[in-house]
Amino acid sequence: MIFLSQNYNERHLVEVLTAGADDYLIKMPAPEVLVARIKALERRAYGSIDQWLSRELHGYLFNTAQRSVSFADRTISLSVKEFELAYYFFCNFQRPLSRRQLFMAVWGREQPDFEYVFTRTLDVHVRFLRQKLNLGCQADIVKLLSIHGYGYRLAYVNE
Repeated sequence: MIFLSQNYNERHLVEVLTAGADDYLIKMPAPEVLVARIKALERRAYGSIDQWLSRELHGYLFNTAQRSVSFADRTISLSVKEFELAYYFFCNFQRPLSRRQLFMAVWGREQPDFEYVFTRTLDVHVRFLRQKLNLGCQADIVKLLSIHGYGYRLAYVNE
């Protein structure tokens, strides 16, 4: 926890640090300084960030730094939204996901009922993921299934 204060008071500084704060800053520092202090605190709390860059999910290796997915000795680069959508599907494996959930998770907003463009955006992204990650009808391991009138579900091929 980083504590920001307008005034310097030694007694207050001691109280804050004793209560559990990791750092105490007087007045707002330059944004670069604040970001550097947050990253340093994050390294102390969670260790090297490299261990969080890659995650294996159901035979697919997700690399968040490169926004890529590796599987079957191939590495596929994805756009930001493709990566977020694929990662969301894999983190919610076997769960039926509504279109509304997907819009909220990836685009940060609800799907407007009256805007056809946003509806097609999701469908196009799903089509690209099926092609790029072999999640379509020719899939070997996992398949991205459409749920008519609801959304999608990522599941094993043999189910």
